[in-house]
Amino acid sequence: GIFKNSHTLLLSWLFCWLRITLVSFLATLPVEQLRAFPSSLSDCQTPTGWNCSGFDDRDTDLFLCDTNTCKYDGECLRIGNMVTCICDFKCNNDYAPVCGSNNQNYQNECFLRRDACKQQSEVLIMSEGACPADAGSGSGDDGEGSAEAGQKETSTCDICQFGAECDVDSEDVWCVCNIDCSHISYNPVCASDGRSYDNPCQVKEASCQKQERIEVNLSLSFSVSRSPYKI
Repeated sequence: GIFKNSHTLLLSWLFCWLRITLVSFLATLPVEQLRAFPSSLSDCQTPTGWNCSGFDDRDTDLFLCDTNTCKYDGECLRIGNMVTCICDFKCNNDYAPVCGSNNQNYQNECFLRRDACKQQSEVLIMSEGACPADAGSGSGDDGEGSAEAGQKETSTCDICQFGAECDVDSEDVWCVCNIDCSHISYNPVCASDGRSYDNPCQVKEASCQKQERIEVNLSLSFSVSRSPYKI
């Protein structure tokens, strides 16, 4: 009986000591440190400022950029809880028109690729040059980069000279040269820039594209075959 009572007393004393030790340990921890251990992942969503990196280092997969988020050379950018595709194409003003698979005319291939990026849909080059007249108005980005006046409302403006039209959208302003010399017969001339051209139309086209005054040099036009000027 004495042994049983001693064993019971020892267990009681040991249990009491463990309780005192545990309480003493918890009492030494700062209150903020105790609060820094969320009980569940849902605690991470409260505005308490808890560090939940041990639970999940990402907010949600819905708002992350990956390789499939932006196609057609677009750059994925996360802004807050939204992702957007940035289509930062540095297109020049060179006039090399192409017809897109959406029956849309573009000033050059770069504008076609930028339109595909903005729409996040495939736009292929169907042919070089303008689309056929009966191809329709197309469904591109409001005719962006259009090489045909009917595809987008264009108007002459101060920054575009020498026969160029000003094409404006929400991001850029560029000069469009709607001059087609492909059907003009061969009639070589010398120009004021010291170059020879196949016909006066090409002189006008070069002046438009370079946005500088280039005129036919009449004093040399009749001796172009002996002219030292080269294209």
